[in-house]
Amino acid sequence: MRKRLIITAAAAVSAVALLAVNQVPRTATTEDVQAIRRLLPEPRTVPRGFDAEVAFIFHVQDRVLRASPDEWGIELNRPREIKDLIIARHGACYDRSRAIETILRYYGFSTRHASMYSTEATGSALKSLVTPLNLSHALTEVETSRGWMIVDSRTRWAGLTSDGQPLDLAAIRQNPRRKWHATVKAELPEIYRAPYTWLYGVYSRHGRFFPPYNAIPDVNWPEMAQNL
Repeated sequence: MRKRLIITAAAAVSAVALLAVNQVPRTATTEDVQAIRRLLPEPRTVPRGFDAEVAFIFHVQDRVLRASPDEWGIELNRPREIKDLIIARHGACYDRSRAIETILRYYGFSTRHASMYSTEATGSALKSLVTPLNLSHALTEVETSRGWMIVDSRTRWAGLTSDGQPLDLAAIRQNPRRKWHATVKAELPEIYRAPYTWLYGVYSRHGRFFPPYNAIPDVNWPEMAQNL
């Protein structure tokens, strides 16, 4: 009995250690700050008030999209922080959303990384999460003074209605037929119009976006807790 308890405890400790190693960090590094200042050379000023927040969020989205004009991802098993996006001049949704989130957090916003999966072909949320090559998308939700708002990582679209209400993934899924704010520069992307599910805090299901580049999914555990 004692031996079994020791083995169980050791397995639990090993599992916790392994999960901790695979935790995707959210704190801006010195390199991140240098890259942020390169993208946004103006003096650092934290926006105050909803209108200023929205203007700044769209400004960040635009700068990141301009820095990565080509739509293809940074190679697997390689760093994909802001500096790498700038150097590569390309990035997929998961690379751009990472950059957007890092910048917004540096300026004092709360963010959550969302991976959304189409359920149109699979018919269920669980099948969509585990089906390889199922249509998916990575995006950012940022907390404004009026609530959480989607910031897309592929087009200049965000979840902001014509009357200035921010929308998150849950709100869009309930009713995608909205009129968008004048500052929204793109149409609602197709993936938001079809049935979908999502998870916060999952950066990849294959574990090859962030060190240690193993087969364990890349996640941030505090963000994952927001799914509960």
